[in-house]
Amino acid sequence: MKKPLPVKIVEALGWTYVALSVVWIIVLIVAQVFGIDQEGEVWPLVLCGSFPLLLSLGMVLLLRRGRSGWFLVPNTVVFSLFLLGAIVSLTSLEGAVIAGVIALLLVAPIVLLWCPSASRWFNTMSGDDSPGPVGCALGMLLVFLGSIGGCFVSDYQTHNYTRLARLHAMSFRARELSKMMAENEGAGKSGAEWIDPAVCTNSTQFVRALMEKAGLDIGYADFWCVAVNPPDDDRFPILVTANVDPRELLNPPGTDARLNLICPKKAWGGACGDFCEKGAVVVFRNGVSQTLKRKWARPRLMFRSVDSSRDDIPVPRPDTYYLTPIGRVDFVERQAAVSL
Repeated sequence: MKKPLPVKIVEALGWTYVALSVVWIIVLIVAQVFGIDQEGEVWPLVLCGSFPLLLSLGMVLLLRRGRSGWFLVPNTVVFSLFLLGAIVSLTSLEGAVIAGVIALLLVAPIVLLWCPSASRWFNTMSGDDSPGPVGCALGMLLVFLGSIGGCFVSDYQTHNYTRLARLHAMSFRARELSKMMAENEGAGKSGAEWIDPAVCTNSTQFVRALMEKAGLDIGYADFWCVAVNPPDDDRFPILVTANVDPRELLNPPGTDARLNLICPKKAWGGACGDFCEKGAVVVFRNGVSQTLKRKWARPRLMFRSVDSSRDDIPVPRPDTYYLTPIGRVDFVERQAAVSL
């Protein structure tokens, strides 16, 4: 018996579900690899994101074998939940349009697959087009597992986006702090009252003194490495988040080697920024700030992005050092070792 048009329409709709599921998986992978850069954590997302693909593919294949219930039960339950959510959050004309589309996707397959020509075709193909208790139970189980998987993906993505937002918020704080440092340095050169970093034993003491002087609170006072006596080089990093070792940044074992981002809480019991092992923030001498995701945290890439005409790494002066939250970091011994 030739497949009737209503069944062909529903089958085409099912293949559309399959295509959209594939697109969703691709978007998840691209967002992770080129966006948030959670290396090693892409596959759990793909595993959860593959559920809609497997469900929609199973619905189509079973429909082709004459089992309409295996298509209608998941389709009805899923779009009923979507429609309920759309109605609850209905606040605009766009929301009404979305709810209308969802309602159409909910009702149309039921009408099409229950029409006389479709019913005769299903009876011919399977002899029974009702899902039966086992079919209903399995359909509900698949939808339940899909909901759990969707909640996992949503929670996972929300956590990642929150972490990325904190990294960018730290970049904003770094720019504010670098402005305070520049104003403080200008005050020192003009003979006005200033905070001499040379008298500070660590970066936390220096940053808090700057904040108190400015009457501001930029947050995370104990999460910075501050350059003291930096060279007059626009590309020199004057401010770095404390999850980066300044010595590794300026004297790396390899210029294309990825920086070792270590959470201060794990390294020495310091504060955790909740992004410590995923990214860092650097502010250069010219005031440019850079947010580095772990994959691109490589010295050559960092400094090249500030000045593409140069391919070297800035060299600190003999008296340059960094104040970190746990003390002072010098370069003299490290430079001597590198030159040997």
